[in-house]
Amino acid sequence: MGDADDLIIFDVSFGADGRQVAIAQDDGTAYMWTIEQAEAEVFATFDDSQATVTFSRDGSLLAFGGIDGTISVYSSATGALAAPPMAHKGRVNSIAFSADGSLLASGGSDQTTRLWSVREGREIFAASHGSDVFDVAFSPDQRSVFSAAADGVVRRLPVQTNDALAQAGRQITRLPQAEECVEFHLEQQAVCVAASAR
Repeated sequence: MGDADDLIIFDVSFGADGRQVAIAQDDGTAYMWTIEQAEAEVFATFDDSQATVTFSRDGSLLAFGGIDGTISVYSSATGALAAPPMAHKGRVNSIAFSADGSLLASGGSDQTTRLWSVREGREIFAASHGSDVFDVAFSPDQRSVFSAAADGVVRRLPVQTNDALAQAGRQITRLPQAEECVEFHLEQQAVCVAASAR
């Protein structure tokens, strides 16, 4: 994967079977590594650094988010593009698939959380956060997207096509520090956030 002294890996994601690992790094090269392999193989190349990567729950899709704002979705099996291009107006910091892979949530440095139809590449809504969005996650019931941002706010956004309601969202907590991640404990249906000191 290039010169280790110069390499910056931004994100990794495991496939559904736990055998495949996708890697996003700063030189615009995305790698796929299977645990049986001695070395990772190039999966895709981009014009700019890729900041985040995630598999769909069934492992069939693989999405990358770039510092140039682009979101690219591929078939993990064939490496072919599986969706039209999607984009933020700034760095993409986090992406997450819905359980069935039909929707993609994204958060970016343009201070928005966005929801997309994967098949159409269509933006369903863009919700302003007022601060860089660091992480996004679907709730276990798939009815909401939670977003965590640099201003310490976690918001709950309904998954629906009613844009006005979606943009309003609901602030569920505010922490005194910048939030780096938001995720769900699936068994307890609880949301967990982690904060970093400013």
